[in-house]
Amino acid sequence: MIQFPYGKLVKNISYRKKIPVATGEDPKYILATQTGQMYKQAKVIEAKSASEEDVRYVKGPINTATNLCFVNQGKHLLVSYKTAELIVYDVKTGRPFKRFKTGGEVISYKILNKGRTILLSTDRWNILVLSINSWKITRTIDFKKKNLGMFAVSKDFKKVYFVVDKKHIQMLDFKNQTEFAYVKAHTSGINMIKLSPNGKVIASCGNDGKISLFDAETGRKIAYLVDHWDEVHSFVFSQSGRYIISSSEDNTLKVWDLKSLKLTEEILDVPNSFVMRLQRDLLILGTVKGEIRTFRVLENVK
Repeated sequence: MIQFPYGKLVKNISYRKKIPVATGEDPKYILATQTGQMYKQAKVIEAKSASEEDVRYVKGPINTATNLCFVNQGKHLLVSYKTAELIVYDVKTGRPFKRFKTGGEVISYKILNKGRTILLSTDRWNILVLSINSWKITRTIDFKKKNLGMFAVSKDFKKVYFVVDKKHIQMLDFKNQTEFAYVKAHTSGINMIKLSPNGKVIASCGNDGKISLFDAETGRKIAYLVDHWDEVHSFVFSQSGRYIISSSEDNTLKVWDLKSLKLTEEILDVPNSFVMRLQRDLLILGTVKGEIRTFRVLENVK
């Protein structure tokens, strides 16, 4: 059983765009309101096109986080955004430490080499290799197949699992990119894909409100977990792999026992999360409200 005691929120981190706004009287300048709302003008001038004293910055809309993970033993938090940006935050201060332009929206990631390397898949059908030691993107791996989305990689780095055409999962040999299984996981868009801690189960969640489980070696269907009444956007395996925790647009967290394949717990009034991570006993949610919420998780396995 997994418990979610509602304790004090650890930290809120949000990222807003700073929008340059000219305040001069010249008509070529765009005048600003004090609300920080998006402007209806088709073209916003750059700050350099006005004199420095005529330009100020206002807060734009909050960017939605699409993925996040801890590195450097929890000292830094990597958050990717829909704006094709990757920001590294100092966990202690909550302030940005490094910023990267990824060229495309980061869809999924995999940590390798004991946390020293991170693989990032983007919607440009490639994988970026990010070195934590140098804080540089050292390599880009382009795949022959198109329409690839999120991915998962086996611990031995021999198998890779891609979302294809939003509904299917393609299972490939990572080295030569040959296919060994192809399954239809959902009737509508897949929102997340993950391997279980022991690497035996590949799971996905989707807009059809279900969580799909497949054998990671053969592609054989294990089960569909169905109880959410709206789209499921994120989930995590518990540390032992015994449970799955899922988040949905029905504003609930649900806990599933993979031994019995049944729902064991439901927590109400939790905003839908596009991204969810479990770092030891800390559950991190990136919600649709632009918040990052953290909860303590206690797992009891009998």
